[in-house]
Amino acid sequence: SVGAVTFRFAVEKEGLYSLSFDYLTVEGSTSDIERILYLDGKVPFSEARYLTMHRIWQDQYSYDENGAIVFDKDSTGSDLRPTKQQVYQWSNYHLQDSAGNYPGDLQLYLTAGEHEIKIESSRDSIVMDDIKLGPATEIPTYAEKLREYESKGYQQAPQEAMVRIQGETPYRTSTNTVTATYDRSSAITDPQHYAQIRYNTIGNSSTWSKVGTWVEWQFEVTQPGLYNIYTRFRQNVSVDMFTSRSLTIDGQTPFQEATAIRFPYQDDWQVRALGYTDEQGNYQSFQFYFEPGHTYTVRLEAVLGDMADLTSAIQNTITPLNNIYLKILQITGASPDEYQDYGFMDLIPDYMDMMVYQSSRIVDVMIRFAEINGYTDIAQKARQDRENGQQVNVDDFARMSGISTLTELAKLLWKMGTDEDEIAKGFATLKSDIGALGTWVLEAYEQPLEIDYLQLQPASAEEPQCTANVFQMLGYEFKQFIASFYSSYNNFSDSDGEDETDNNTVTIWYTGGRDQ
Repeated sequence: SVGAVTFRFAVEKEGLYSLSFDYLTVEGSTSDIERILYLDGKVPFSEARYLTMHRIWQDQYSYDENGAIVFDKDSTGSDLRPTKQQVYQWSNYHLQDSAGNYPGDLQLYLTAGEHEIKIESSRDSIVMDDIKLGPATEIPTYAEKLREYESKGYQQAPQEAMVRIQGETPYRTSTNTVTATYDRSSAITDPQHYAQIRYNTIGNSSTWSKVGTWVEWQFEVTQPGLYNIYTRFRQNVSVDMFTSRSLTIDGQTPFQEATAIRFPYQDDWQVRALGYTDEQGNYQSFQFYFEPGHTYTVRLEAVLGDMADLTSAIQNTITPLNNIYLKILQITGASPDEYQDYGFMDLIPDYMDMMVYQSSRIVDVMIRFAEINGYTDIAQKARQDRENGQQVNVDDFARMSGISTLTELAKLLWKMGTDEDEIAKGFATLKSDIGALGTWVLEAYEQPLEIDYLQLQPASAEEPQCTANVFQMLGYEFKQFIASFYSSYNNFSDSDGEDETDNNTVTIWYTGGRDQ
């Protein structure tokens, strides 16, 4: 967990190189592994200071006589969450930005000649092997992949071909905190019970939102052909924003668009095929070729996706805004008199220009944010105002509650930068808005997602049901109502109730409930 290892090598041709190596985790810790990379005695870029390698975790399932996964039950018949065990096996790591600001592999520029790479440990131990330097892997676009399908003569899978993968029974995860969860709000969340707890989903805002965390599932198909991958998911945390996942199959990214798959915000459950929005604003579903006789491993990893550039741009405004705040503080003190003439135009004209510039940068982010989140009318009007030489009316963004912090700050900076009389008046608000901006950036880095299931089916098949119909919902709620008269929510046990001799019980008081 301490120390460093150094490798010396020669490069024949100068250029950009990708670094990768195999690693094996060791016993004694459950946290992620962290390393610092040095190239020729220096850290080549800030992202190289925080290289993160994940461990591998696997649920310890029980199985029925048919080999299907089943959850153990407690004395009330509710599911017990399986324990997780760390898996010690070789994994491959590619040099990447652990914060997620830069998708894909980070590259090192190497001149021809001798070089030295040092990898220094900053947390926990690993075994390393097979270190490689080479050109970045070229990933085809989805259009290129479709042409490949066509050239190979791939056809749609048969109409009846369908495979459902339950989200709550993953093959492996990158952390022991990504565990099965349960939803009792929908009658068709699979599986579901009106009285007992059924673990039927995976992921939420507290377990599967950190950039870099991933979940893997395994599956097989019985018919060869092209499939859509549908997901039934819920993303009701990041308001007016989408969250993102990257997709790999058997460890490979199938095409570029799979590196940033969006899951939009909505209060309720959603169903749609994995896909992307093209330049014309149309949603295109991905197709994947699968054939029988092979066990496939599909991985979804939390990424910033198309939000990466926006969060980086906002993060880069925080330091200039703090400098502006400190400069004003030097002149006015902590409690400025809004009626006093401080002469800001004479004292800090450059800082007033900086306020206008930073306001414009924030508006640029707001416009792009509106475009990628489906508010095209707002974005088009703002761009048209810019083209006509008019000031963008930030109040047009009011219905986008997810960026209200940006809206208020952009408006305040413009007022303070164009009217010196507004500086003292808005000073206290500026302080709180800068703090809120930092909070907004941290929240934007969270990528929450809850998944009920993944379903493979041909494009011609009917889309899976998203929400319960009236009769399903009424029947489910009526059963819940009846069960409330006889179900006990005061007793918890990890026992199946068969051992009547176990009388060791504890009485506790807890303010939460078992229901959602």
